[in-house]
Amino acid sequence: MIYPKDFEELLESFKLLPGIGEKSAERFIFSLVDIDDKEIEKFSQNLVNFKKNIKPWTHFFFSYL
Repeated sequence: MIYPKDFEELLESFKLLPGIGEKSAERFIFSLVDIDDKEIEKFSQNLVNFKKNIKPWTHFFFSYL
């Protein structure tokens, strides 16, 4: 199916996650439409914070056990 450019770019981003294919990514995107803008902003900030602050996985588990 042909989608707008922003949709396609978000689709490709979701597909970077393991186990997420085309259909699952589409479902995620369609569900985002119903989520409040503030929640979307919080979600995106959580992703940025996670990537910035969490150490590599080998250290992650030991620092939180």
